[in-house]
Parts: sequence; C-alpha cells; structure tokens
Amino acid sequence: MYAPLLDQLNSFANVSDGNMPGQGKSRDAGLAELFSGLALDQAALGGSGTGSEPTGIRNVSGINEISSVGTPTDYSKFSLAVGDIMGANYPGEVSNLSWINAPRTDDTLDGLTDTTGQPLGMSPRVAQLQRYSTTSLPTNEGSGTDESVSIIGDFSQLILGLRTSGVVIRVLDAGTVTDGSGTTINANTQLMRHVVAYLRADVAVTRPSWFTELSGITA
Repeated sequence: MYAPLLDQLNSFANVSDGNMPGQGKSRDAGLAELFSGLALDQAALGGSGTGSEPTGIRNVSGINEISSVGTPTDYSKFSLAVGDIMGANYPGEVSNLSWINAPRTDDTLDGLTDTTGQPLGMSPRVAQLQRYSTTSLPTNEGSGTDESVSIIGDFSQLILGLRTSGVVIRVLDAGTVTDGSGTTINANTQLMRHVVAYLRADVAVTRPSWFTELSGITA
C-alpha cells in the first residue's frame, strides 16, 4: 500500500501529541495501525486471491449469494440471507451473526419508512444481527458503477494469519509515482515523502456456507 505524506508531517516523526496520524502515536506506529486495519479489512472481505492478495469472503467458493438486490425497500432480502445460513445447518443463534454494509447502504436502510411515514421496523431475525459499517465494501460495482454489497455471517469462521513482524513502513525521500486515479506525485517538487507499507498476512474461511453475500445493492 502506498500513500503520500506531507514533508511537514514527516518532520514530526517522533512527536506524539495526539494531533498526528495515529492519535498520539509516533508517525510509523500510527501509519502502521492505519494501513494494517484498512488493508486487512479489504483483503478479508473482498480479496481477489490473485497474485499476492488473499482470497476474501466474497471470492471464497461455497458462500451463499443473493444477487440483484437493487434499492432496498424493506429487509426481506437480508432476512433471506440469514435463512440461507440457517439452512446450511448453522448451529448458533442469529444474534451471533454479523451484518456488514457500506455506509451508503446503512443510510438507505435507516431512511426506510412505512405507509404512515414512521421508521420501518426490521423483521425479527434481522433485528438480532450485529450490525457494522465499513468503507472497505465497494459502492461502484456493476454496469452503472453504483452497486454495493452486504455480507452477513459468522465471522468467528474467518481466520486472519499475520507474520509477527506486522506492518513494515518505508519512507522514500524522492521519486515520482502515479496513484490509482492517475494523479502524478513528485516528492521533491511537492514537498512530500512517499510512504510504502506492506503486511504479510493471509485469510481463511473455515465454513463458507455460514456467510451470505448480497450484491447489486443500489441507493
């Protein structure tokens, strides 16, 4: 993972006053925490399994799938997702399952109303789910580049393996790079440093059928 860092911030590498990346940690410790959390989230949820990238939940063979959800008007598809997991002989309580959405999906669901204009209640088993939100789920998939996904499952069946060395941070004083959006950044002329971070880790899903992916969610 790569990110540019302003030279002014780089000069405070040993400052831990709470105003730097990492909230009171040294520069490298704060960046390591930031990158490891983001990178692991993305790999665990949607890693492609190609090259050096782990295979995330979405690309594991055997998970349940509900496609073409569209813009939710109720919680019925999410209830069906729970039903798919229970139908795979899940032995636990529904309350042990977690439900992860992109923030945009949560906005849509929280804005649902009934015919009287009151907030729309969830179905009983959907209401029992542990609900979380993450920007590590996309909102730009599909032909219209406007589709998102949700994942419901027993995340105790998701295993993360990390090397004990953790995140390795390298700060490069010079050089030119082009980021994913096509913007070219020159460390010398823009008074920046290039921060390179890498983490050796892997992901495994022990019970794929105890997860359901809902795709094609628009808002």
